[in-house]
Amino acid sequence: FWLVLRRQRDGGTRWAETAQALGLGLDAASRIELSSALDGATTARPMRGTWGGRDAAVWVSRERYSSRTTGWKRYVFHTCCSVGIRGPRGPAFSIVPRKALDGVLGGAGFPTGLASFDDRFRVAGPSPAEVLAMLSARAPDGVSLAERFVRLSARGWSLAADQDAVVARRRGVTVDVSAIRTALGVLSDLASGMER
Repeated sequence: FWLVLRRQRDGGTRWAETAQALGLGLDAASRIELSSALDGATTARPMRGTWGGRDAAVWVSRERYSSRTTGWKRYVFHTCCSVGIRGPRGPAFSIVPRKALDGVLGGAGFPTGLASFDDRFRVAGPSPAEVLAMLSARAPDGVSLAERFVRLSARGWSLAADQDAVVARRRGVTVDVSAIRTALGVLSDLASGMER
């Protein structure tokens, strides 16, 4: 029990230090605790603030699953980063990671024609032409929005987006300031490409 409390306290301290280094505030508490997989308690309080002039948040999500062999309940933690989209363009859409059974069980979305992007993501929305134009538009450095999605996902982050925000998700509790800063920076670039 003591080890669990100490782990929570130390993890919470590191999380708070990361928030401070990023210039983000913690939601509604000055002291936070990270959950361990042993106690199933609440996870870290979200960090919130602005990044690149957009609303940003970093939080830990927890998924519970049962082991097929033992039946034990286990938890998987993910660090999630989100950057809001100001003045989104066009109609509603969604970009989500592709799953193995997409197309077999429905939900195939529409192809963009960009092979590396289509291998990793599924796009859905009422106006494919507008979404495809947005994804293929190139930034001043010559890199398209779709290519930016692929580059960040190659760094171990799972990406999703809609007309409100771009979200990156990475397995484990990440307190590495540079990793989160990089993710928020790329998300901010992606968000700028989705704005009017």
